[in-house]
Parts: sequence; C-alpha cells; structure tokens
Amino acid sequence: MNGHVNNTIYLGFLETLYHKTINSKAKPIKNIKIRFNREIGKAKESIRSGWHKTNGVYQCNIFDDSILYADAQIIPMDCEQER
Repeated sequence: MNGHVNNTIYLGFLETLYHKTINSKAKPIKNIKIRFNREIGKAKESIRSGWHKTNGVYQCNIFDDSILYADAQIIPMDCEQER
C-alpha cells in the first residue's frame, strides 16, 4: 500500500535470524531494539542480515550491497546486561 515493506516485517527477519542462525537451541528473546534507517521497497528481491555478539547481546544488521535498512540488538533471556 505504501510502496515499502511494513516495519513489523523487520521484527520477523530478526526473529528468524535469531532462532534459525544465532541460537538454534531457541533460548527465548528478552528484548529486541530496532533502529529503522531506511524503508525496504516492495520491489526489492533480496536483503541480507548479519550479526556479532558483544557482552551477551547480538548486534544485528539488515542490509543489501549498499544500504543499511535497520540495525538492532537482540537480548536473550539468559543475558545479564549491566545497567
């Protein structure tokens, strides 16, 4: 309708990344923080995602060859973050 992917789809991408790639043992997610940087156009055929772990938190990106669409933090239930 708006010519771009609904923002809730980003959450689905991150949940899939976490449960299928990062943590196949399916530890529950405590929190996801997303920073939306750019809309993904509906004509976009593919995107990529990547991650690295820092202090128990997964830093994730949703991107293609030249554009960062969103970055995020996935915090698993077993993570004891400092406040």
